[in-house]
Amino acid sequence: TPAQARALLYLQRNPDSSVRQCARVFGVVGSTMSHLVRDLHRKGWITKQHSPQDDRHVLLALSPKGHILIWLLHKQLNVRLPLTAKAS
Repeated sequence: TPAQARALLYLQRNPDSSVRQCARVFGVVGSTMSHLVRDLHRKGWITKQHSPQDDRHVLLALSPKGHILIWLLHKQLNVRLPLTAKAS
C-alpha cells in the first residue's frame, strides 16, 4: 500500500526509528502505526528490536528483504517518473 511504501522509504533513510517516532512523523496515533509495523514485520520487510537504552521502545529497521523491495520500488518509480527526462 502507499502507507507501507512510505514507511519503508522512511526507514531506509532513518534506520532504528521507534514506533512512536514514526507515528509522530506520519501524523498518526501509535496504535495505527503499530498495525502498520505489525504487517510490515509479518511480511519480513522490517526488523524490530528493543532499544538498549529503554526496553519499552521498539526500534525498526529494514530487513534484507525490505532493502530489496525498496530497490525494486526505486527502480519502478524511475521507469515511471525518470529523474533525467529530456525536455522536448
